[in-house]
Amino acid sequence: MALNRKKLVLLMLCLGGCLASEQSEIAIVALIANAGQYDQHSVSTYGFLKKNHDVRLFINREDAFNNNRFHSIKIDGLSDRDLASIEPCINQYVLVSGTINSNQNGLSFEDAVQIKGKSENIYSKLVCNYNFN
Repeated sequence: MALNRKKLVLLMLCLGGCLASEQSEIAIVALIANAGQYDQHSVSTYGFLKKNHDVRLFINREDAFNNNRFHSIKIDGLSDRDLASIEPCINQYVLVSGTINSNQNGLSFEDAVQIKGKSENIYSKLVCNYNFN
């Protein structure tokens, strides 16, 4: 019995490690701090969405309103239709999914495929949900 329990625990640890490596949701702070590690990877991250001259995902609301670009990820490639569709998401905490591009111009979502409110966060008004398909 003890041997089977050890095997089960070992199997769970192995599977947990495999599943964790496939997980694409990354904390925005880790993503910004280790941008090169995620270059050209498909990820999801959570932050505060703000639109000025461009659309950016910030670590938090204070960084957004202070326009602290070092604490943000630019969202590139949005059409006028996309911009109109995500308008309800602006100035909210949202989950953004897409391909990360890290280059000399900074960090950006090259191909954002989804922007949506996240139900477990009290700051999200949950009025936005947009898939770019």
